[in-house]
Amino acid sequence: MRRLPVGGSIDRARPLSFRWNGELLTGYAGDTLASALLANGVSVIGTSVVQKRPRGVMSAGPEEANAFAQIDDGGSSEPLLRATQVEIFEGMVARGLSTKGVLSPDPDRGRFEKRHLHCDVLVIGAGPAGLAAALAAATGGARVVLVEAEPVLGGALLRDDELIDGQPAAAWIASAERALAVRPEVRVLRRATAMFAMDQNGFLIVERVADHLPRSTREDDPDRRLWQVRTRHAILATGVLERPLVFPDNDRPGILLASAARTYLRRFALAPTRAVVFTVNDDGYRTARDLVAAGVPVSVVDPRSSAEIGSRGEEGFEVFADSVVVGTGSDSGGVLEGVAVAEVGGTARRMVECDLLAVAGGWDPRLDLHHQRRGAARWDDRLGATIAARGLPDQQIVGAAAGLDSLGECLASGHAAGETAARLVGFPPSAGRPPAAATRAARPPARLWRVPAPDGDESRSFVDLHRDATVAAIGRAVGAGIRSVEHLKRYTLIGTGIEQGRSAKVNAAAVAADWLGVPLGEVGTSSSRPPVEPVAYGVFAGAATGPRFEPVRTTAIHSAHVALGAVFENVGQWRRPRYFPRGGETLAAAVARESRVARGGVAVMDASTLGKIDVQGPDAAEFLDQLYLN
Repeated sequence: MRRLPVGGSIDRARPLSFRWNGELLTGYAGDTLASALLANGVSVIGTSVVQKRPRGVMSAGPEEANAFAQIDDGGSSEPLLRATQVEIFEGMVARGLSTKGVLSPDPDRGRFEKRHLHCDVLVIGAGPAGLAAALAAATGGARVVLVEAEPVLGGALLRDDELIDGQPAAAWIASAERALAVRPEVRVLRRATAMFAMDQNGFLIVERVADHLPRSTREDDPDRRLWQVRTRHAILATGVLERPLVFPDNDRPGILLASAARTYLRRFALAPTRAVVFTVNDDGYRTARDLVAAGVPVSVVDPRSSAEIGSRGEEGFEVFADSVVVGTGSDSGGVLEGVAVAEVGGTARRMVECDLLAVAGGWDPRLDLHHQRRGAARWDDRLGATIAARGLPDQQIVGAAAGLDSLGECLASGHAAGETAARLVGFPPSAGRPPAAATRAARPPARLWRVPAPDGDESRSFVDLHRDATVAAIGRAVGAGIRSVEHLKRYTLIGTGIEQGRSAKVNAAAVAADWLGVPLGEVGTSSSRPPVEPVAYGVFAGAATGPRFEPVRTTAIHSAHVALGAVFENVGQWRRPRYFPRGGETLAAAVARESRVARGGVAVMDASTLGKIDVQGPDAAEFLDQLYLN
């Protein structure tokens, strides 16, 4: 990949220096660690956990399974952060990791804090559907909190050139931000991820407040802030994640998700020298068109027939219809140099040189939070994806996360959900209309989950890149009698990594279904457990560490106790004197002396810690039985 001379949303006027594995590199404000590394020609991030194969960046977001790093900010160090979600800052020190890192010896140091927040409507995800929902709910007067994991709003609109209400997507996003900013009852949390969904619409949200800045500039801001949110109504606009494709040697550095290739091109102005797009759906052609527009020679490999995909030659790239990628070639460092293409079911192969292979295997709705509340899901053959089977109380799923595959439908669903939420919590619906966008005809994806290895060796066809799990591993599991997808998960470890198999579990279920000879819907896919992303323990503690771990309560005569040399004990949060030793007395000797004085003279007891609550009335006993059994 190389940095284009123009384009992207990076700030070229603000170059930033950082170190990667000891080497001094330069990026720009707005770069992630992944984009900055790609711009500097760094292809290999680390090695895989089992086979020790070289691995590079494979995505541009939370589905990243390869590119992890240990980040040093000059005051502390944190391991296993996704390079795709870490923003570079001046002086950052990072090194690549494969499986584990090193905990900081001083992990807290006031880096974390906690806050509570209540709202009428919580919208999670600030893509097109989420923005439309927040605008509709806020217009009616509801207290709205909008949560977005990225530093900028827009979601998929940041990588796709769309028109909304007759204006470019960027202009529509800016207009939506302004409309939300002028409403005092709206709070927008950027760099914030909803980690836990609890009963009664409670959510734990972790906000990256200042961990993307050098420590010297953070002042009193914490690195992370834990928001404990209670909302009357929740709207999940969490979008979708793209699936990779399974074929021999599909783990080379230089293989990216097709949507990620568009993200790096549009947001970070990064382009390859020559690209191949391997796609089973129409969305892959978007990536091909964008790369061609940037001056990149492109070939498209599509298993569908020419009749299914139509004429594409006039779009500026060659198309291999009824074809698949059956292997990849690499240089001495394991970095992609070309792909082997063959007709479906054929043996003849041709090599196509490239330094980028963009793969588009379909889309999976993000249902992590839905699963956490035991929300049911079902396989949808039309979409080729798992979707929510039914809603949950006071919660709606909208946009792509609900299985909608056109921008117009996503915007309409978000707007309708926002109006519904506002009405349900007692506010009038918006008088506006949903934003209008052109609706593309959706085509069902081809049913291709994997390309069988021509030589029969499935040990290099990777299903879960993070866990280094292959098609061969699934074959062994099925051969051992495994039938349940949850047992398959534990037998192969697919889906047990940091990203919980986001880019792997559907492909794993499809491969297992193929081995078992049953429909994929019968196998199902594994669910997700909280948290959505790994969370440092210090985030949960907040400022309650060391002497701040628990409040200390003292009585009115505490200073007198101290003056008399009391040894204190903790009773609840009270500091109560246990005994008053004199001249090196033991506990037993001091207590015996104090007892004699109390019996033969005068003693003072401070009983203010034993306060009482007087409960009166005919239902007093029944009331207390709900609180305390005695």
